[in-house]
Amino acid sequence: MSVKENKIIPQTNKNTHIYTQRSLQYWKECGIESNTEREKERWREVCILKKEYNLRRHYETKHPKLADLQGEDRKQKIEALKKQLVSQQGVFEKRRKESEACTIASYRIANLVAKSACPFIDGEFVKDCMLEACDVICPEAKDAFKNISLSRTTIQRRIVKVTYFSAALDESTDNTDTAQLSIFIRGVTGTCQVYQELAALVPLYGRTTGFEIFNAFKTAVENLNLPWSKLSAVTTDGAPSMVGETNGFIGHLKRHLGPDQAAELKHYHCIIHQEALCGKHLQFKEIMDFVVSAVNFIRARSLNHREFQYFLEDISAAYGDVIYHTEVRWLSRGNVLKRFFALRNEIKLFLEQKGKDTLLNLKLQGKKIDLPLKGNLTHFPTCQEAFAHKNYNWSRHSCVLEDLKLAFSARFGQFRNEQATLQLLADPFSVDTETVPGELQLEIIELNCSTAMRTKHREMPLLEFYQSLDREQFPNLFANAQKWISMFGSTYICEQMFSLMKLNKSPLRTRLTDENLQAVLRLATTSLEPDINQLVSERLKICCVPAPN
Repeated sequence: MSVKENKIIPQTNKNTHIYTQRSLQYWKECGIESNTEREKERWREVCILKKEYNLRRHYETKHPKLADLQGEDRKQKIEALKKQLVSQQGVFEKRRKESEACTIASYRIANLVAKSACPFIDGEFVKDCMLEACDVICPEAKDAFKNISLSRTTIQRRIVKVTYFSAALDESTDNTDTAQLSIFIRGVTGTCQVYQELAALVPLYGRTTGFEIFNAFKTAVENLNLPWSKLSAVTTDGAPSMVGETNGFIGHLKRHLGPDQAAELKHYHCIIHQEALCGKHLQFKEIMDFVVSAVNFIRARSLNHREFQYFLEDISAAYGDVIYHTEVRWLSRGNVLKRFFALRNEIKLFLEQKGKDTLLNLKLQGKKIDLPLKGNLTHFPTCQEAFAHKNYNWSRHSCVLEDLKLAFSARFGQFRNEQATLQLLADPFSVDTETVPGELQLEIIELNCSTAMRTKHREMPLLEFYQSLDREQFPNLFANAQKWISMFGSTYICEQMFSLMKLNKSPLRTRLTDENLQAVLRLATTSLEPDINQLVSERLKICCVPAPN
């Protein structure tokens, strides 16, 4: 008898016949009736080998009484034992499926709790709500809902392999005065798919020097198994601890990379931050001070705030309130001024009623004016509205605007130096072939000869165009696009994350640990979905591990 014929598990028609014959002869398929756990365990040990001799010896030694049944009685007994075995297995299978479903529900609800920036204890509140609803809608399933675990949990994060990646770093303090360093990674895969993920949120308990920041960044990159050779750019704010060439983060990073890669590494100061700094060159600080003073007078006093809101409601104003301005949140300045200007007449009337003398219209004359050298206000509707019926001498602001122009030129000179490369990325059909690097020239010529690719570039978004590019036909052009697409232009994503951090680690949740804070913020900022099925599978494996003897 061959080895295949000795196996009980059917694989061919011949083996299936042998398997059926042995089921009738030795009843192995039926899980022979055993009165004790010891007998069942012995039977399981014998069935592991699944050979003719072992089955026959066990059958003749342990179950001699079953040999009395022959013919149809024997077949009927086998069918009865099979049904009994399936019934017994069904009980355990049902329990297993219920447990798996409860675990999946637990992970999904935990994911929603984290993304909603809710306290962990809210999971128990959600469970209470489900039980109350279950009492009314499906009381027969209440036991299943009770088994859903909604205690604290962590969600596994998917790691994406990238061909290039860049980093954005920024630092802020939480409500316990702990410095939190946010590190975001922007990666581009081999198919030009872009991912932006929170790599780490690192608490810095001591000094926040460039060396500490570099060590935190180095640990985050190595934990993700990202090769340093694929780092294309780093974007930070302009703090000395970040941009210092000697003791700053950038200086330590370049020394770690070595001279060759350090020369290729791009370092950018956040574009939005630089725009805000350029705004400080406008010599209109007194206007912002006045706006802040007026807003504080209205909002800092509860009575004034209520009366102002009722006043706006009575006159059917365009907005129902003014906006606070915080100096550290420099992105809010534009919104504050825009709202204040929209309500300038209402604010003027309200302040006059309160006895606050103001020269509001005069104070607002100079803001948001950077093209009055020629008196052209076509693109400045706010100025047109403010001075529609007045002859105003715009030349008084010419020196201020010249200063602003110089500030923009100085701060954005780096981007002007890379204008040719950025133009190649944005529109490869409009560049002069002789001005591009040598390894790209032939590919640019071939690309320009393709009418189909020109049509795609005109009709598709830029990222989709490069995703559709033939990587074998245009390998260098595709690699160049991957490198530049992987770069961060600003640290705005860090600012967004800090807003979520303030919401999660509020004054009422200061005991939230750094580990849990990072887990919550990673879920709240990710565009990926956790692999809940994999998490459930791993958890069930842990639960099924037998205890040591």
